[in-house]
Amino acid sequence: MDDKVRWTVSQKILLALTLICFFGFIIYLIVCWNQIPERLVSKYNAGGEVVRYSKKAFTLVPMMMIESILFVIITIISFFPAAVANTNATKYIQDDMNIYKKSALERIRLLTRTIILISDLLFVNLFNTIFLSMIYSGGVLVQHRVTLYSIIGFAVLFAASILFYYFRLRQIMKGHSR
Repeated sequence: MDDKVRWTVSQKILLALTLICFFGFIIYLIVCWNQIPERLVSKYNAGGEVVRYSKKAFTLVPMMMIESILFVIITIISFFPAAVANTNATKYIQDDMNIYKKSALERIRLLTRTIILISDLLFVNLFNTIFLSMIYSGGVLVQHRVTLYSIIGFAVLFAASILFYYFRLRQIMKGHSR
C-alpha cells in the first residue's frame, strides 16, 4: 500500500500557523533583542521571591534551541503519520479478518497527522508564552500567573486533542469492522 497521505486544508492551515508563530517569534527576538532587559528572572523560591537572575543570552538562546529542535522533530514526524499510528503492522496482522479497509487506514493517518500538527502548534505557543512572560514580567505574580495559565491551557488542549484522537479512532475502527 502506498504510504502517501494527502494533506487536508485544515492540516495546511495548522502547519502555516505553526510556522508563522515559530518564525515570527524568532524574528521578534532578533528585532527587539536590544529592548529586552539584560537580566531575566530564572528561578523563584517556594514563597514566590526571586532567587536568581540570568543573562538574557544564557536564558533565551538555549530555550530557543530546544524549541527549534522540538519543532523540527515534530514537524518531520507529521510527514510520516503511518510510522506514528503503526497502522501497517495492525493491517498485516488483521489482514485475514479484513478488519481494515484502505479508506480506514487513510483516515487514521490523516487523523494522526492532524493531532501531531496540533501538538506542534501547542508546543510552539507554550514556549513563546513562557519566553514573553520571562521578558515582560514586571512583577513576580505576573510571570507566575502567565506561566501557570499557559501550562494549564497547554495541558487541557493537549489532553482534549488526545481524547478526540482516541474517540475518533474508535469510531473509525468500529465503522470498518465486522
